Amino acid sequence: MYLSIKQHDQFRTLLMGFEIPFRGYIADVLMTHYSSANDLETALLAKNASLTPADPFFLRDVLPNSVKHSKIEKMYHLYMGIRGICENSILAAYLGMVELGRPHLL
Repeated sequence: MYLSIKQHDQFRTLLMGFEIPFRGYIADVLMTHYSSANDLETALLAKNASLTPADPFFLRDVLPNSVKHSKIEKMYHLYMGIRGICENSILAAYLGMVELGRPHLL
C-alpha cells in the first residue's frame, strides 16, 4: 500500500493519538495489578513456564528473553514512569500532538 506524505502524516497522527494513551492505560493496569517488580516477575515467569505451541508466536518469541530479572526491573520502572506521565488520556493525547508538533489539532 502506498501512502502519500500527507496520508502518512494523517495516519501517524491518528496512530500516535491512540498509541500513547494506550501505553498509559497498559502501564496503569500493570501498576495497579502488580505492586512491585517482584510481583510482575513472578507472573511473567509463570506465564513463560506455561507457554505452549498454541500461544501466539510473538509471545513465544519475546517472553523468554524478557523474563530476566534486570529486564523486568527496568520494565517495571519504565511503566511507573509512563503511568506518572500519562495521568489521563487527554494529557497523553496532548503529549502525542506536541511530539508531532501539532498541539493545535486538539
